[in-house]
Amino acid sequence: MQFLQIKYIEQYNQKQRYTLHRHFKKLVEIKKNNRLPFSFYIATSSIYSSLIEGSTIDEATYMQYKEAGISGNKDFNQVNDLIDAYNYAQVHKLTLSNFLKTHQLLSKNLVEKKYQGKFRDKEAGVYKSFIKIYQACAAKDINSEIRKLFADIETLIDQKLSYNEVFYYASMLHLSVAQIHPFADGNGRSARLLEKWFLAQMLGKDARLLQSEKMYWKRRSEYYKTINLGSNYYSLDFTDCIDFLILLPQAFRTK
Repeated sequence: MQFLQIKYIEQYNQKQRYTLHRHFKKLVEIKKNNRLPFSFYIATSSIYSSLIEGSTIDEATYMQYKEAGISGNKDFNQVNDLIDAYNYAQVHKLTLSNFLKTHQLLSKNLVEKKYQGKFRDKEAGVYKSFIKIYQACAAKDINSEIRKLFADIETLIDQKLSYNEVFYYASMLHLSVAQIHPFADGNGRSARLLEKWFLAQMLGKDARLLQSEKMYWKRRSEYYKTINLGSNYYSLDFTDCIDFLILLPQAFRTK
């Protein structure tokens, strides 16, 4: 493994209390009885992932706009773009080129065309008001960092992993993309999409039933707190990552 931190798996197994394969099987049974199409879960994922980023479109508003045929609202269009990205991921293998394609789709109403599906070429950070609270990976290093990350993904996809390992690495991918911050915008949306994509790649399409994005929205104060591992990409302290990694299984409790 070139990039992903694997040394915390034992600590994760000790702190993560869910019997994941049983919860996953139960989730599939419940959702099948609901007879809701996958399009419902993809829309829900897209709406809540957008809400985390400041969107004003909740489920009810989205349905009202959709029914009315409204197309001029930026937040509504961004949700639809993200739906397109999730749909693309649903039928394509998880690779770097396909990941960049999903960013191209989800960022149509986020950034200029030249930045859609492309790594940023300028420095970036995360701000709270006018104060920079995080300095992201340097633009010159993004390509090499992302390629190392996807080399690890390729290695993992070829392995037989336990449910705990799948969830651990899915969360670690989410965390890693958030820290690298490879795009001009759409990093959070891309990180959460990648997490779900990896789950589906390893566990099958039923993994898309897991309402992880909705859980992160409902527990957003904890989400924001635990995803913060330091103020600079080059001095991150991954010893505190477990509190973030164990959030994902909480999605089994989200209705």
